[in-house]
Amino acid sequence: MRKLILLFSVLIGLHTPICTGEIRLVIASETTTLTGEGYVKFDAYIYNDSEKRVVVPAPEAGFLIEWKLQDVDKVRPAREGSDASVVTDSLQQHVLDPRATVRIRLGERFVTESGDLLQFHVVVNLGSESGKLREIRSNSLMMFRPK
Repeated sequence: MRKLILLFSVLIGLHTPICTGEIRLVIASETTTLTGEGYVKFDAYIYNDSEKRVVVPAPEAGFLIEWKLQDVDKVRPAREGSDASVVTDSLQQHVLDPRATVRIRLGERFVTESGDLLQFHVVVNLGSESGKLREIRSNSLMMFRPK
């Protein structure tokens, strides 16, 4: 089941209508079910959709998760926010060849309650040669915490 979810997420992310020559960020979780401890493990894939080599910052060095929680019974109000996460003190960068992908393991803890539906995506800032800050945004994942 995990492999099917992962394959489906990657295929959707890579076929999203994004301009050719861009850097793409696709995330896929191990499961669609949240547990009481709230820790979510997921993979991030950075794909170079250009004809030249590019240097990208490693998301494991720092990324932003934007999230929204909703109670499926609509008893509790929706909650949303963002969390800046730094997983390592390394500022490692990845050099990606044309049409190459790098996989990174990430994780985040979410405070949820029974019956919550979680939707989140990841944002990674990219530098540019001109000094102007660019960012890439991943696809969104949805997860449910059973009652």
